[in-house]
Amino acid sequence: MRLLKLQTNGQVCLTKDIRDDMVPPYAILSHTWGADDQEIIFQDINDNVGKQKNGYRKIKFCAQQALSDGLTHFWVDTCCIDKSNSTELSEAINSMFRWYQNATKCYVFLSDVHVDSLHLDFGAAFRCCRWFTRGWTLQELIAPSSVEFFSCHGQRIGDKKSLSGLLHEATGIPVRALQMASLSEFSVHERVAWMRGRNTTRPEDRVYSLLGILNVYMPLIYGEGEQHAFIRLQEEINKRPDTHWNFPYDRVFNFVVPFGRKEDFVGREAIITRLLEKLPPLVQKDDCQRIVIEGLGGVGKTQIALEAAYRLRDRFPGCAIFWVPLVNRAMFENAYRDIGRVLGIQRIDESKADIKALVKARLSHDYAGSWILIIDNADDVDLLFGNTNGPPLHDFIPFSRRGSILFTTRNHEVTTRLDTQPSNTFWLHEMGHAEATDMLQKCLGRDHLHDAEGAKRLLDFLAYLPLAIKQASSYIIRTGITLSRYLELCQSSSKVQARLLSQGFHDRGRYGGVANPVATTWLVSFTHIARDYPLAAQYLKFSSFLAEKDIPMELLPTGEDPLAEIEAIGILKAYAFILQREKPDRFDMHRLVRLAMRNWLREQNQHEVQLTEVVQLVSQKFPSPQYENRELWTGFLPHAQAVLEFEDGRIDIEARCSLLQTVGESYRLLGKYNEGAKLYRQTLELRRKNLGRLHPSTLATINNLAKILILDSQGNYEEAKCLLQQVLEMREHVLGKMHADTLTSMNNLALVFHGQRRYCDAEDLYWKTLGLKEKVLGQEHPDNLRTMNNLAVALYSQKKFGEAEKIYQQTLTIKIKVLGQDHPLTLISFNNLALALGEQGRHKEAERIHRQHLRVAERVLGQEHLGTLDSMGNLGVALFAQEKFQEAEKALTEEMTLKVKVLGYDHPSTLKSIKNLAGALKIQGKHEEARRVGAKATANM
Repeated sequence: MRLLKLQTNGQVCLTKDIRDDMVPPYAILSHTWGADDQEIIFQDINDNVGKQKNGYRKIKFCAQQALSDGLTHFWVDTCCIDKSNSTELSEAINSMFRWYQNATKCYVFLSDVHVDSLHLDFGAAFRCCRWFTRGWTLQELIAPSSVEFFSCHGQRIGDKKSLSGLLHEATGIPVRALQMASLSEFSVHERVAWMRGRNTTRPEDRVYSLLGILNVYMPLIYGEGEQHAFIRLQEEINKRPDTHWNFPYDRVFNFVVPFGRKEDFVGREAIITRLLEKLPPLVQKDDCQRIVIEGLGGVGKTQIALEAAYRLRDRFPGCAIFWVPLVNRAMFENAYRDIGRVLGIQRIDESKADIKALVKARLSHDYAGSWILIIDNADDVDLLFGNTNGPPLHDFIPFSRRGSILFTTRNHEVTTRLDTQPSNTFWLHEMGHAEATDMLQKCLGRDHLHDAEGAKRLLDFLAYLPLAIKQASSYIIRTGITLSRYLELCQSSSKVQARLLSQGFHDRGRYGGVANPVATTWLVSFTHIARDYPLAAQYLKFSSFLAEKDIPMELLPTGEDPLAEIEAIGILKAYAFILQREKPDRFDMHRLVRLAMRNWLREQNQHEVQLTEVVQLVSQKFPSPQYENRELWTGFLPHAQAVLEFEDGRIDIEARCSLLQTVGESYRLLGKYNEGAKLYRQTLELRRKNLGRLHPSTLATINNLAKILILDSQGNYEEAKCLLQQVLEMREHVLGKMHADTLTSMNNLALVFHGQRRYCDAEDLYWKTLGLKEKVLGQEHPDNLRTMNNLAVALYSQKKFGEAEKIYQQTLTIKIKVLGQDHPLTLISFNNLALALGEQGRHKEAERIHRQHLRVAERVLGQEHLGTLDSMGNLGVALFAQEKFQEAEKALTEEMTLKVKVLGYDHPSTLKSIKNLAGALKIQGKHEEARRVGAKATANM
């Protein structure tokens, strides 16, 4: 082991190799690597060069911090290992965990965490820093007993003990492991799982960085690939006595299945055996295989697909497996988004990203590797192949000769249109007697099966359908009745009830006129639940109007207390009416139960009443859509869509309108302007009919429709203008010219003029609006400030920079007074004022304001907020105008780098940043660099 030593003259030098028993106390550095040519390497230290490199400040920091802790020696991975010597590198990597473990102090240098004060709340920045995404830093966190964290300016943030809560949140590593509990207390699987979400520059290092954590020594073979390295690691672990770890490579990284394995799964071996023969992608090397499991709802298609997925995972560790429910468009897209995140697809979380196309493109490439895609509940022909809003989802199913696709469906027409080979279509019949008996025994236990004849009669009555058997078993266990008594109850049901609950459960692939025995079983169970557990029955009725998959508990009616809610959900799970998802507050509802429940409500004349309640409650509980809470409302969106599909009945029209508007706003934030406009049009039609054309709510809807038309990528300004002119005329007539809503309409109409480049018309209307708003609202009202800002923008667009400056300055002064200097709206005015000054050649003043704005924006909005990045770029432009080219280049480079990270290369804002940087490089004579940077912009335009 070599160490660095700080000499009395301030120079840093390397020691000779030191024997393990002679190593003095030392500090050790943990950090993330920058550019290779900016890190201090072994040769730099030997030649006493490289102090101008960016990486030298980390060496200097470590030396000074070690000295302050009374340590004269320290170790840094970039320069203490001669990486040109493969033997030394292999020995070092296998020893590195021990070196970190034996260090007196470990200093973590977080190059992307800025802490202005030790008392500042830096939690979000700390959890999101790059250090947590790198593979090697995992052992650097776990091995040392003393780990201290420092910001990029060398300020101490805390240590492993004081920050244990934040570290657990950021990494998922148990606090006990962070507090130096023996790693042997954690299984191999647990320790390997800590690597999820981390990456390394060289793929093999993702495995090699686990060696110390798993207490394994093995030679390094760079070029073998991550999967081969993983297999060697597994072999080394399994050499230990009493250790057998057969955890497939892709099970760690690319197994995206939302349900756990069913312990009580029985039978179906013949079809599963055939699936395991057919599904592996390389079985048919010249095509992307398509295989279909077809059968009646409740016959067990999903459970067979789930069991097959787990067996394929264990048998083919190199094959990724993904699960997609095709219940509705939103659910399909959410599943694709999850796959995109696992695959690390860029831009997958952008609001305007075409998620389905991005995932299709990735999986269609050979470099995606081998994969199996399971598309469950592919029952809706129109959704899959067309005739519904939006493109057919079949267009987004990938094709790769290294992939296979398994569909489950109850609709024979889907099977036909998928054009699969007859040998690849599996019709799933009911269970055989032996399988069904085995399942009943597992569900009930042996004590209930002493009556073999009664069990046979019950299975005959239930038609050997898995769902029916599960439901009947749940009821028998819950009530304690015998098999024969349960059968007696079923047979005592009226013919009317049998006919009712058979409706809607016959598939095209089955003979018509056969009553569905699941429905009879369901009615017995539901009658009992409704009598003894009214809240559970209410949940069942309510949920039948929502989407079948991923139903959030927050959407359901509130019970008397949390205990009642937990009990109600528990009862429904016990009867297999719902299926718990991985998240404890989400569940699925079987389609049979959902349809049967709604049919029963119609028969009891409760359908309209229940639908009204659902519309009202979903409208109330759907969160106000914002970018900040997107994870929440995108989970609610499929259920709001499902509710809005019901148009029958005398429901609460205003509640429906409110829900339509909220979903429309959700579409707007997702960049789906056409879909949002359609919902606003539906709202408008309802409100005109119900409230009249002059009602304020009707006019507000027209206004919202116009705004989304303006945002449309095609800029539908003409229709928006006509709508806003109608609203303005009506509001003037109904509310008067001085009403606040009338003035808002004037402002919005001016926005349309601006979008049409009718800047003079926009300016005139803004002046008129501003004069009226000052009279009605006062100069300091937020609405008035918005109009002032819009007026200044119109002046700026006409190159009336002096007049724009004056308005911007007035707006800024008022905003500072009313909102405060740090308010996001105030920051916008700072930026606008600086731009106006720059256009007048007053670049020094513009620079000063841009710097002030940037400091506040980084503190208030964060370094990667778009407002902060724009400010950074504007500062670069101001510096460039003053011929401060090096400073401008630095600012523009940072802006471009962060925009590429946040927005991607092809975003218009990123392309503009690239263009600005290329110009700054060119003016300095750096033509080759400018050409390379400019080529990126050209390639993505």
